[in-house]
Amino acid sequence: MIQSLSPLEINQQGGSRVEVYHNPSTGNIPYELPGFERMQASGGYGIMDFFHYPGAGYDIWFSHYAMGEKSTFIARGDLSAIELHIPFCKQSISWTEGGNNRVLRDKQFDLSYFPFISSRTDFFEGQECSTFDIHYSAGYLQKYSAHFPALDWFLEKTGNGEQIHLFNNPQFLSPRMTNLVAGMLQYDMPPGIAFYYYESCVQLLLIEVLNRTADTQTPYKIKYSSHDIERAVAAKEIIENDLSRQYTIAELSRITAINEWKLRLTFKHIFGTTIFDYAQSARLEHAKHLLFSTADPIQWIATSCGYPDHSNFTAAFRKRFDYTPEEYRLSKK
Repeated sequence: MIQSLSPLEINQQGGSRVEVYHNPSTGNIPYELPGFERMQASGGYGIMDFFHYPGAGYDIWFSHYAMGEKSTFIARGDLSAIELHIPFCKQSISWTEGGNNRVLRDKQFDLSYFPFISSRTDFFEGQECSTFDIHYSAGYLQKYSAHFPALDWFLEKTGNGEQIHLFNNPQFLSPRMTNLVAGMLQYDMPPGIAFYYYESCVQLLLIEVLNRTADTQTPYKIKYSSHDIERAVAAKEIIENDLSRQYTIAELSRITAINEWKLRLTFKHIFGTTIFDYAQSARLEHAKHLLFSTADPIQWIATSCGYPDHSNFTAAFRKRFDYTPEEYRLSKK
């Protein structure tokens, strides 16, 4: 997690200091992001591209890593940060911040405060991955604290200079949150209005994160084993791997070898929504993507997203997005 680059010193473990160059003229640019400054570091270990967008009370950081060999990097800096961190990596990247270990898996997130930076990032040989981060000012978050007690508590701790995480355990992105991040990274509208688009996405993403603080509160203490969590993640992957099929909870329970009650609770605990709502959201968000990016017939899209009945698809799509699939496709032409 190599982010706020200017105040940081970055070193390769067992090697030399990593030099980061602003606006490099060489190398392939994996993303074009209006309003972002690009930086790059490269060496025998591979290529690391960093993109930074300074907003009003927040900073967006997107990092893309293409590693040629197994490498470890150490970053240190005398600066504090309130950070929403999201890795997009099939293999784990682990790090240590201020002496507190926390490992996030692919598409997990956490909102954390670090009074100083002392981080370690491990990469595997041939690994290619990305991380997406938003750094908030305390003032930016303060306006939301009256509505979210957990955030009010979090900001009180940060005011005391305590390293703290908003969640007891890292959370997984919902399909809506994933699409908000993708929308920022795939921005294709006029550059002059990018600021407004980024700001709206940052706010919506933050609200989704803060809403999860209420979802993770339960009236009694439930313990979730690593096996329970692995089974819930497996259920999510089964849903996403075949969006044309609407699985029942009984089917998912049987396939993942966990009882229905525990699967329901664990899934809601780590994804912040029910299995039904997650599956429906994933199907409709994918349908929206296909309507925008392809010319496939709407009936084919409906069937491929688990809605063989066109009227059911139209009703579900309109309920979620406030317009029909036909209206959405026409608006994007």
